[in-house]
Amino acid sequence: MPITTALQNAQKHRRELYAFGKRNGLNVCWKIKTQMMESIVTPFKQGKASKIVTAFKKAKLSTDMSYLDAINQTSGKVDISLSRFNRIRKQIFGWKKCEVTYHLNDRIVNINNLFIDEENQYSSGADVELNILPTTNIETEWLPNPKRSRSRKKFFRDLTLAEYNLQAFQVYSDDFLIEDEYNENSFVPGESDDEDAANYPCFLSALYKAGALPDLVNQISQTMFNSGATVDFIRKTAKAFNICISVKQFRIDQKTGMAKNDTTVYGVTRNTMFILGSVGEHLFAIAPTNITKGALGNPELGAKHGRTDFRIKGGRVVFNDKKIYFLDSYAVISYLYHHRESHLTPITQQNMPKLLNNKYQEVRKLTEGDFSASNFRLMGRVPGKEVKLGQTVFRAFNIKTREYYDVRKYNVIYFDFETLVIANVQVPYCVSYCISEFNEMAPTSQLFSETRNIYGFGCEKKFLEALPSNSNNLLWAYNAGFDARFLLKHISYSSKDTNMIDCGSKIKQAHGFYNKREIVIKDAMSFLAGGLARLPKMFKDASSSLSLEKECFPHALINESNFRSIWPLEYLDSYESKDTLIDNATKIEAIIDGRLNCEMYATHYCNRDVDVLKVCFEAFRGLVMEGYDLDVYRFLSVSSLSLAYQHNEGCFDDCYEMNSVLLGFLRQGTVGGRVMARDNGKYHLKHKLADFDAVSLYPSAMSELPGYVRGKGKLFKDSIPSDADYYVARVRFDSIDIKRHSPF
Repeated sequence: MPITTALQNAQKHRRELYAFGKRNGLNVCWKIKTQMMESIVTPFKQGKASKIVTAFKKAKLSTDMSYLDAINQTSGKVDISLSRFNRIRKQIFGWKKCEVTYHLNDRIVNINNLFIDEENQYSSGADVELNILPTTNIETEWLPNPKRSRSRKKFFRDLTLAEYNLQAFQVYSDDFLIEDEYNENSFVPGESDDEDAANYPCFLSALYKAGALPDLVNQISQTMFNSGATVDFIRKTAKAFNICISVKQFRIDQKTGMAKNDTTVYGVTRNTMFILGSVGEHLFAIAPTNITKGALGNPELGAKHGRTDFRIKGGRVVFNDKKIYFLDSYAVISYLYHHRESHLTPITQQNMPKLLNNKYQEVRKLTEGDFSASNFRLMGRVPGKEVKLGQTVFRAFNIKTREYYDVRKYNVIYFDFETLVIANVQVPYCVSYCISEFNEMAPTSQLFSETRNIYGFGCEKKFLEALPSNSNNLLWAYNAGFDARFLLKHISYSSKDTNMIDCGSKIKQAHGFYNKREIVIKDAMSFLAGGLARLPKMFKDASSSLSLEKECFPHALINESNFRSIWPLEYLDSYESKDTLIDNATKIEAIIDGRLNCEMYATHYCNRDVDVLKVCFEAFRGLVMEGYDLDVYRFLSVSSLSLAYQHNEGCFDDCYEMNSVLLGFLRQGTVGGRVMARDNGKYHLKHKLADFDAVSLYPSAMSELPGYVRGKGKLFKDSIPSDADYYVARVRFDSIDIKRHSPF
């Protein structure tokens, strides 16, 4: 008689249970029933699996701790996975005046000098928007105060007791190395009263003082995103320009507490070497001085004799002695900086010199080398870039083909939070949102759900959990820099490609994950500025179906103890728009028996903001699609949208992008808004003041142009070529015949 498949499987399962039990010494025999055998074997398997998981977690934790110790106890670099870094980042503590920076690397882009600003928020020290795409591996490194641009105003906040002539090392005086625009030798030490001399970055000044040629310094200056030079920037500069940079710096040994002078060499030593020193976040060239150890340790004698080239012999000051040895600039500046209390005097209004305030290096002179082909790149509709349609919102990785592909279907959500203040912190208590399934193949056919609401503390997490599982979600908020902050602390950045694009306090885009939900947050205010309340006036037809009461909400009256309460109307007496609020609440039946239902009113108010945002932004999107065949979902701001439109219309055909020194020179001719009072002076206001306020200069200038300049630039000197239809020149005014109080 043939045996059925089910019976064969049952017998196989019984044999496996019996074999496993005997192999592990369990009390099983062939005579007992299969169910009894399972009751013996299954708990053993579960216990064994639990031990394996526990051991794995313990090993994982041990590895995490070893990486944490490596980061906290070394000043060097540590390679670590981003997922592990996210697990231990809260336990990373900085040394004095140090912060951790990390470098993200993937197949698309390598970005350096990224800093941890807040929980789950990453940004760059650049003054431009960066689309940062970290993958799985990062490299951590401790850098001294690397955040953003660093002014050198606070380097020597004191004056030396004796005159040591440290101007050439940019300690505090503005009388140091400058660039003379009308001198063929270009860089001339201390021969101009130009105020811009005091704004020269110390790293560039140090390079020139150490022997770098002016052209090399100019080229390096155009690669600086900020005025301060981080360790990573120095390393990249040495590699990019085939030079060697040696930096000597003072530090305290963490174990012994002893002072040490470390020298770090960046680049290949066989290349040209520039020897620099670093003291108190300030870089300078290490060069000989005319200062002796005796003069440095006895500033009162230096001030008395007006000289620093002496030594102390038998209690007497001796000049012109064969045993006099001079110190280099590092020994002098380091000693003074670390003995500030005894060897320096505080700066006051009476003795204050002009302090440094670094800014970007200005290019005052161009050479033929700046017009090389490598400094130009053809833009416009070139092969492969005929049309720009923006950047796809979501991408996925195909394991089989090992390539990324665009995700065409995703959810579009509009949302808004209402918050109250607890201990000076904004805490969300209400969120409203509406959702629609979107398909790029049919971009105008989506329908949005009714606006939904979640009320109470923790609403931000419940909102994320309400999103469909295993989904891609594009979230729009008005002023996402405020609303997105409540979601970012719950979003993970530990898998796939994620990014954070910020601009000051504004968030252009945030990309992350929450429990198998991929999330991209964008800001509608980047397209429609002016305030949410003004949108219905911009899109009257689209918003005609909305019930729009006058905006009125008592934010100052709501708190953690009453946001769910029924308020007596007397509680509103201190609110200046009480009558308007009562009228609005009456229309939505939020006033019951002479009392205001706070939850009902707050929910309606939040829902209405979402409805206004959805209707008006979708109307704007429809106009853009109809007029320009572009989808705003794929862009970050109206600027990127307009740039794509101009590209598609051929505005940039035969135009060239420029970089390096040439770009730096042209940037100086681009000036934004300007405001000034009479004679550009300061006034103590007692009456109304009429001032000159120049606004909208960029669009005004663009409207005057017949088009963009085509072709590559050429260098000219002395006179303007007669066949030039467009030129940029640096000019000098020798005199102004008529001086006006408010010159234009």
